[in-house]
Amino acid sequence: MVESLAQQKKNMRNILTRMNKKYGVVKPGNSRGDIEQCVFLILREGWDFRKAARAVKILVEHFVDWNEVRVSGPGELVEALPFLKYKDLEEKILRILQLLKEVYLEYNCLQLDFLKETDFEDTRKFFAQLEPLGAGNAYIFLQCLQETIDEAAEVDPPNLVISTEALRVGIRLGLIKRTSSHNVGRKAIAKLIGPKDYLSFQNLFVRHGDKICTSKSPLCKECFLNSLCKYYQSL
Repeated sequence: MVESLAQQKKNMRNILTRMNKKYGVVKPGNSRGDIEQCVFLILREGWDFRKAARAVKILVEHFVDWNEVRVSGPGELVEALPFLKYKDLEEKILRILQLLKEVYLEYNCLQLDFLKETDFEDTRKFFAQLEPLGAGNAYIFLQCLQETIDEAAEVDPPNLVISTEALRVGIRLGLIKRTSSHNVGRKAIAKLIGPKDYLSFQNLFVRHGDKICTSKSPLCKECFLNSLCKYYQSL
């Protein structure tokens, strides 16, 4: 029996609610598609988002610009953030420095406003594979960037960006039909959620795809969504 659109939307709401309880609510630092957003997204992983936002503010005030951060040593960045007592601070600082290095090598600058004028698909491919940022963070960044592009073009509602991980999870859960096309998958998912849920969708579905619903050997028996999952029910 084919489910109605209303039932599909209800299923999606239920799944997002359960994912939120498991992984936590997404709180992006701002809605701009810039390097500051990328740094914030790395820092907020497992941290209080307010402390992450404060850390970004301090870095902005302490250094001339992000290029000065890029050429600074890890110790200088740690010393600039004495109020942070997190054990993974040094690890995140190294990720941030590697992120800045790779972005600079790609674009020869760290002011990313010009991305709003470039081919979005090329930008998506680069950031989606940017290891220091991480897939979940990359798609939050890309969603923010897409929304700034849509806003400039007066697109309403804004376009949804979708990753391979999120597409896989959506298909396995039975929310959308099997497809290898990002565009087809994006349109199908966009029918089930509103623009206010786009950022949460990006983070939660990518995180679930990375931790449990992996491409190979998904952890179906351990999954907190298996009672709702069409893939698991077919095993």
